[in-house]
Amino acid sequence: MTEIPQVPDSEHPTQVLTEAECWQLLAGTPLGRLAVTCRNEPDIFPVNFWPHGSTVLLHGSRHVRSAVGQSSPHVVLEADGRDAGTVWSVMAKGTFRQVGRPEAQELVQQRQLRPWTFGPECIYLELRPDRVTGRRIAVGPEERY
Repeated sequence: MTEIPQVPDSEHPTQVLTEAECWQLLAGTPLGRLAVTCRNEPDIFPVNFWPHGSTVLLHGSRHVRSAVGQSSPHVVLEADGRDAGTVWSVMAKGTFRQVGRPEAQELVQQRQLRPWTFGPECIYLELRPDRVTGRRIAVGPEERY
């Protein structure tokens, strides 16, 4: 049996990441997209986030607050990035709870977090993922595009 290489290549262009690898990539990426279902329609919002233990603290604008207030508690956080010769994508699927202002401020101070946007209508959510999955994909030569 041939062993599949650790880094994707042209022979094996996609590598499934371990959960530990996914958390490591999330820890180095401050921006992602939160996918919610609101009134039976999917929607996606940019959020900044910080993994902590087995949860993720998310920060979003008033638009996120409005959608989350009407959405299913089941959400997906997606983040992606690029390293030498590969791109990657990680998804954290689970449920959220809204974090109240005093608790959110305490968490932000404890974790020394710097949200990108501030305002009276911002929202903090704590995502408790049931599953964290990801993949790394080899990037083909640029002349192919």
